[in-house]
Amino acid sequence: MANLFGTEGNDSILGTTSPDKIYGYPSGGFPDAESGDDFLRGGAGNDDLYGGGGNDTLMGDAGGDELYGHDGDDLLIGGDGNDYYEGGAGADTIVIGDDANDTFLGGTGDDLIRLADHTSYQKFILDEVASIETLDLAGFVLSGTASSDTWDLSGVTVIDTHGKAIDMGAGNDRFTGHAGADSVVGGEGHDTFLGGGGDDVFWGGNGANQYDGGAGDDTFWISHNDTEAYQGGEGTDTVALEANATRYRMILDAATGIEVLDLNGHALTGTNYADIFDFSGLSRVIYSGPAVDLGIGHDHFTGHEGADRVLGASGDDTLLGAGGDDYLDGGSGDDSLEGGAGADTVLGAEGNDLISGGAGNDMLSGQDGEDVIAGGDGADNLAGGAGADSLLGEAGNDLIGGGEGNDTLSGGAGDDTVGGGADNDLLFGDAGNDKLSAGTGNDTLDGGLGDDMLSGGFGEDSLAGGDGADNIGGGTGRDRLDGGEGDDSLGGGEGDDTLSGGSGDDFLAGGGRHDVIDGGAGDDLINGGQGDDLLTGGAGADLFIFTAFNDGEIDRILDFEDGTDLIRLAGIQGAPGSGLEGKLDALDLTNTTLEGVSGVSISYHGQTIFVAGVTASDLTLEDFVFV
Repeated sequence: MANLFGTEGNDSILGTTSPDKIYGYPSGGFPDAESGDDFLRGGAGNDDLYGGGGNDTLMGDAGGDELYGHDGDDLLIGGDGNDYYEGGAGADTIVIGDDANDTFLGGTGDDLIRLADHTSYQKFILDEVASIETLDLAGFVLSGTASSDTWDLSGVTVIDTHGKAIDMGAGNDRFTGHAGADSVVGGEGHDTFLGGGGDDVFWGGNGANQYDGGAGDDTFWISHNDTEAYQGGEGTDTVALEANATRYRMILDAATGIEVLDLNGHALTGTNYADIFDFSGLSRVIYSGPAVDLGIGHDHFTGHEGADRVLGASGDDTLLGAGGDDYLDGGSGDDSLEGGAGADTVLGAEGNDLISGGAGNDMLSGQDGEDVIAGGDGADNLAGGAGADSLLGEAGNDLIGGGEGNDTLSGGAGDDTVGGGADNDLLFGDAGNDKLSAGTGNDTLDGGLGDDMLSGGFGEDSLAGGDGADNIGGGTGRDRLDGGEGDDSLGGGEGDDTLSGGSGDDFLAGGGRHDVIDGGAGDDLINGGQGDDLLTGGAGADLFIFTAFNDGEIDRILDFEDGTDLIRLAGIQGAPGSGLEGKLDALDLTNTTLEGVSGVSISYHGQTIFVAGVTASDLTLEDFVFV
């Protein structure tokens, strides 16, 4: 071992192959301002170089060297080996090149570390204690090792990467960034990134990585199949897919501080297990490609306030859309799907699904299975599909179709259009001016409040208008029509129908075949139509209308009130010039008894009208209206 001393001047001292101590000042002296600008080179071995008070150049060469710059703007070049650098006072430059694990202490002044070649470090600490202000990669790659590396650049003020990212390499690495913008690749392994300030960009690579961006608008690039933990910190932070990725857990709620998820056209999929995806903290998701596919399993998805696109696939999934115009497809299984606010499209597919549209104009489809669907606020489109479904439109002007199966369909508030489809359905208009159509099957329709339009369709249907001025048509089959309160219009259509006007001034027409008609309270207009009809006016001044006479038909008026009710006849021909008296004379009025009830038989062209409870002498011109 040699101790080599310089002078007060500008010295050039070279070490030996042994471990040397080289001083840029005289033996017994001090590294003060009188020292010159020295060049000290250690050579092979573990050397200690002391620069003195000038602007010195210290070159360690091979070995684990210790370089002390002391005063002045020094240049410290470590060379090979695990070196120790201490710049001292002044603006010092430390040049590193070969792979090593060095220790740095910049001292006072603005100190800089510069790469001389591509190099890698397992431990690279430039924290506040190290007092290094600038890191300059000089166009080279600074990388980690295959082991678990620890890098801390938190004390650095400026990092100049010359457009290149720092590569941590394989292993479970930990990186702590500086106050500016860091650009770091994690590589293989489970890495931890701490960004500090600035707009940082971290590429996680494979592994279950942890990201903390700190202040700034940070971007975390992810890929492959591991699960990460995120903490965005201040600023607008982004998680971006670098390639197709599979996750069983992806939490981006409000606590993570992540604002944007950018899929970059790649596929984000779940696993075959119970996956959890939570995007509730995001302000934006950029899909630009396929929807998130949760895959097989009982998965749980929570969306963000924007538009989400999610496929549940098989399994009993829970998909919550939150805000935005969402697309949620539960796939097969018994799914729970909620669109939330926005104009959502929600599909149940196979299985017994629970679907809620939330606020907005939604399109909701249960498809196969026994589904429960609620539209929420807005003008919604609800389709039950196959199975015994329960559909509720709720607030808004909704369009509801039950499809196959014995469905229960409720319009809720608003002017709704409800169609029963196949099988035996229950249709409720609820509040509003609704349109209800029974479809095939034996259906039950209830218009509820409002001026409703009810159509029976095929099958033996039961139609009730409820409150309001309703328009009710029975369609084919033996239908039961009830106008309820209000001035209603009822038409039995084909089949042996039963019509009840309820309260109000109603119009009731039986249509074809043999009908039973009761006008109820109010001044009603009653037309039995074709067939042998039973007609009851109920309370009020009723008008019984006969527009055609068919040979062999017998209609019955069961409660004609003389002096109050009227019979209107069309097409009656009296003797020429006889006037109304002649029309009355053309009618064959005969007192008779029909099935134990006494009354008057009015016959004309082979058709009979039996009026119960009166006699032929009771019926005068005042009881008829001829047209």
